[in-house]
Amino acid sequence: MSKKTSEHLHALVHSLTPHEKRYFKIYATRHVIEKNNVHIQVFDAVDEQETYDEQIILDRFKGEKFVKRFAVTKSRLYELILKSLHAYHASSSVDAELKKMLHMAEILYKKTLYRQCDKLLKKAKKLALEHDKHTTLLEIRLWEKRILEKDNYSGQDDQAIKDILEEDLHTIELIKNYYTFWNLKSRFFLPLYKGGKVRNLEEKEKFNQILLDPHLQDEDMALTVEAKYLFHHIYSAHNFSTGDYEKSYQHMILNLRLIEKNFILFKEEPNTYFSILSNVIYIGNQLKKHSEIRDHFDKLGEFVARLDQKDNVDLQMRIFSILKSLELTIHVQKGEYDRALDILPEVEGGLKKFDTKLSPLRKADFLFNIATLYFGLEQYSDSLKNVNKILNETRIDENEDLFSFSKFMSLVLHYELGHFELVVYQSESTYRYLKKRNRVFKTEQALIRFFKRLHQYEPKDTKPFIELRDELMSLIEEPLEKAPFEYFDFISWCDSKISGQSFAHLVRVKHGIEPLDKAG
Repeated sequence: MSKKTSEHLHALVHSLTPHEKRYFKIYATRHVIEKNNVHIQVFDAVDEQETYDEQIILDRFKGEKFVKRFAVTKSRLYELILKSLHAYHASSSVDAELKKMLHMAEILYKKTLYRQCDKLLKKAKKLALEHDKHTTLLEIRLWEKRILEKDNYSGQDDQAIKDILEEDLHTIELIKNYYTFWNLKSRFFLPLYKGGKVRNLEEKEKFNQILLDPHLQDEDMALTVEAKYLFHHIYSAHNFSTGDYEKSYQHMILNLRLIEKNFILFKEEPNTYFSILSNVIYIGNQLKKHSEIRDHFDKLGEFVARLDQKDNVDLQMRIFSILKSLELTIHVQKGEYDRALDILPEVEGGLKKFDTKLSPLRKADFLFNIATLYFGLEQYSDSLKNVNKILNETRIDENEDLFSFSKFMSLVLHYELGHFELVVYQSESTYRYLKKRNRVFKTEQALIRFFKRLHQYEPKDTKPFIELRDELMSLIEEPLEKAPFEYFDFISWCDSKISGQSFAHLVRVKHGIEPLDKAG
């Protein structure tokens, strides 16, 4: 067994919940006939290690026969764990239940218990139809055809055989339709994930070309609930990436209603409903739909409270990453730094707990919000530590918008800390980065010009900040320039330098939380 496979064993063991571990030991005891169950002993040894170290395990079992063929022992243990998980989760989802029923039908068929087999297939078919499990329906119909053939088509006529074909072709068409929408969605999201929001008209035109596909001209082209979900998902993402938040919000609301109307189809995928709700809240916040946001936050809280998270680490991670990211983002954007500080211990605890499970981009997003929180509290050194983690440790793609604005945040922080020589050096470095990237917001161009000439002025001179503010104000209403202002409120930063009032106060004024301090 290779080192990589050994790491897989360690990862698998540590992914098990306490209930799954207990079930494995019961399963291993029943299915492995040994006086001293080697698999349980090795399982416990691996479970005790935070980081896998095979030599420690070999030393622990020195003299045991299985040590000489330890690669085989690990391989068998890995398979045994998977078999126990299969048994434990055999009825944990509709898909798992259908697979179990198909396997039982196969057994009954091979034992020539055809009536029992047919009865079970009818039950499976009803379940598959209720949950739109179209690929499984095709498998069920294959077994139905075998029973027809076995009976030499007894009781059937030519029309009945034709009807079977029509039913099959209809199901295949539904599957093809879903796969078409999945492909369109993936073609759209691939460049979006790699490069962030649309930055210029050329990029916008590339996305528009995807929308010309005939399937995207009308919702009725989507033949299933899941395909309709993808239809609106594509349009909400397109409008978000091109800065039309109102239209994006409308498509999200349509998807929210679609899920709530057909909840039985999404019940086993709570992440879908959870993600839609959180996106609705985020975009609603940008559009200042405060009363609607409160309703959706209540709905989100009620939904999370109903979820059984106990044995589902993936669900725990997703709830943390989406819910806490959303809370932190909204508090920080509105200048509610005290409230953001209240949830910071929980955020940092989650980052530690789910460290290896969170994507680099999600971790970087948390770090950027924490950096902005500390900036609002004027704790610039702590803010810079988090920005440096993004730039040096998270390994996010340098094409990401977040990477670019972390560089600009670094420039802002070095200026606040009085590192003026570093500002000069880093502004040149950032300029080279942007030039190489060849995908630049107008806002980024304005910022780089500002930082490159900032050293020409005295620290208390407001002129460069007035000029930057004027330039940014001319850009903020452009749809393709919305992204930079979501990452950091550069305009409030300029205003704080011009007026002498705190950045935190001006952000709260902008969001209607505090009245403007005219004495400032």
